[in-house]
Amino acid sequence: MPLAEREGRCRAAVRRIDLHSVASATARPERHSHVSDTRSELRYYPPPPPADLNRRTILQGAAWTIPAIAVATVAPVAAAASNDAVLAFNQSTYTGVACGTITGAYVTVTVGGTPTAGRSVTTTLSGGYTFADGSTTNTQVSDSSGRVNLPAIDVPSQGSDGSLTAISSGATQATATVTATAAASKLVGLSANNNAFPALPAGITAGEVAWGSQGSNSYAFFVGSDGYLYRSANQGAWTKTSPAGVTHISSTNAGSLIYSTGTTVGSSANNNAFPALPAGITAGEVAIGTQGANVYAFFVGSDGYLYRSANQGAWTKTSSGGVTHISGTEAGSIVYSTGTTVGNSANNNAYPALPAGITAGEVAYGSQGSNSYAFFVGSDGYLYRSANQGAWTKTSPAGVTHISSTNAGSLIYSTGTTVGSSANNNAFPALPAGITAGEVAIGTQGANVYAFFVGSDGYLYRSANQGAWTKTSPAGITHISDTDGGSLIYSLASTC
Repeated sequence: MPLAEREGRCRAAVRRIDLHSVASATARPERHSHVSDTRSELRYYPPPPPADLNRRTILQGAAWTIPAIAVATVAPVAAAASNDAVLAFNQSTYTGVACGTITGAYVTVTVGGTPTAGRSVTTTLSGGYTFADGSTTNTQVSDSSGRVNLPAIDVPSQGSDGSLTAISSGATQATATVTATAAASKLVGLSANNNAFPALPAGITAGEVAWGSQGSNSYAFFVGSDGYLYRSANQGAWTKTSPAGVTHISSTNAGSLIYSTGTTVGSSANNNAFPALPAGITAGEVAIGTQGANVYAFFVGSDGYLYRSANQGAWTKTSSGGVTHISGTEAGSIVYSTGTTVGNSANNNAYPALPAGITAGEVAYGSQGSNSYAFFVGSDGYLYRSANQGAWTKTSPAGVTHISSTNAGSLIYSTGTTVGSSANNNAFPALPAGITAGEVAIGTQGANVYAFFVGSDGYLYRSANQGAWTKTSPAGITHISDTDGGSLIYSLASTC
């Protein structure tokens, strides 16, 4: 290279070094090329590496600096964790009694160790335990002391171990244990003061129930899971009072009832058998009643006819064919429906034709003084009534799903969302919030009238003299009887 060219290059290099020295002297120290200052939008650059610093050395240095950056980004997260909500139950274990309640449970919400109000907390139960309203989930907002006071907890009859779980947005869930030993099988109860009957025989659960009295004695009945009919006199021990295979039972009459096993019909009074059924016929629904000194038993045959036995005599047909529903008895007779007609077992009397286009479902029959009243639920969802076998008239709003037996010539019905009386279509008070009504019953004691319904939450509800509805049983109702003396009995199967 010519000497002049070499000298020119040297002078240029010196100028670059001088310019760099000036820039280094005026630059803000300790800033990195990848960090921008948003306040001034100025960018600062590091000095070039020494001549002897190669690319491998730069990469090695970078590898050591990366963890420092990672630690810097994690630190704020760790700091924020101390501001998260913490949930805690006031006990780690809650112990109850089968079919009883657990009270006093609560969850506390704290933030940074300080009780905190206004946090929404959802608590869930498992193991068959429920809150007092029948639900398994409860959501509330913590109060000024940071507490969420839980409703009473209902303990299932089978006892068992369960859990409570509390969650809240941004908080770690909290858990606690609930436990109880199983109850003796007291699975039949009385609506009067929620009295329990003796424990059921070992291994037996209760299905259909019936309740009645004779003189000063009261008699309760249930169909056991083993197919026998059991009876308790004056709330004493349960005893068998039928052969095996019971499929249907009647309401009571003078403290006893009749049952069918399909191939036989018998009476609970000393397990008396009725005459043999007509050849080739099996028995379904049954009913029994009296008129004066005469006793009348009924069953619906497999051929669709209604059969009657007077004073345990031979069975005779007492209806047209196609019977689908029968009522309880009144003065020794009953009403039945065939779908297209309604008739009376007394001399097979027919009622007036049904309203045009309407078919009949459930039926009921009763009297008040010299007047008799028949009822049926129409295919249009209305309850119809005939007074003294006169024309059918509507006596309810639409949507009837269940009807009771009669009491003093009237009955009650449910539409799911309401309960009403056929007497002038009187409505009962509104149902408890969130509850719908299933089976219903009505009865009297002295001057007092008592109405009942089974709620969608499994409780039995009662209204005295059309007053407010109150719970009158544990949860888990599966069957109820007709009333006697203003009360009834219920069965609970395998729950309270």
